[in-house]
Amino acid sequence: MPRDRARFTLSIMKQDKNTGMLYREWRSGPSRAVLLLVHGLGAHGERWHFLSEYFLKLDISVYALELRGFGDADGERGDVASFGVYFRDILRLREIIGEDEPGKKVFLLGESMGGLLAFLTAAAEGDRFAGLICLSPAFKSRLRFGFLDHIRVILAFFMDPMRQFTLPFDSAMCTRDEEMLKTMEANHREHRLATARLLAAIALAQLRSLAVC
Repeated sequence: MPRDRARFTLSIMKQDKNTGMLYREWRSGPSRAVLLLVHGLGAHGERWHFLSEYFLKLDISVYALELRGFGDADGERGDVASFGVYFRDILRLREIIGEDEPGKKVFLLGESMGGLLAFLTAAAEGDRFAGLICLSPAFKSRLRFGFLDHIRVILAFFMDPMRQFTLPFDSAMCTRDEEMLKTMEANHREHRLATARLLAAIALAQLRSLAVC
């Protein structure tokens, strides 16, 4: 039987002292298992609030990484030095979960760009996770970038890699739920920016995913 919700720990933002990484946690004690969530491009860890409420009722705790360059994380919006930073953060959060929830099965779940990250992380470090869940993983881009847009990004990568681009997508591409759409549109953490070097990192990761498959 699910526990009374009064015993649940609501969303808490934490920062890892060793790496500066931000993450959120929704915990049920003691939990049956744990989910490690990785959000997508333009999103943030708070997006997982509704999903986390559902899993808490099943006594499954949830940890959500705040990808650097997004949400409340520090740094230029929509930027990261390399995907290696994200991989290290995912594995560091896995270590933290192991300390908080020793012996519990940990499932890795990612959405969109987060799904691509989760897939490549599991491919390299699969023994650290009990399972992998990918929601619309970004194995290829569905953004409506024209030929000239691609040229601009490529030139910027070599000449000005920190240049920001506004990406052609909106909240309606993420969900059909009207309540969720209103929540997303009103949240200051949402943005549609990505630097040239982040877009290049995504493209390289997509090529890597083809090799893994």
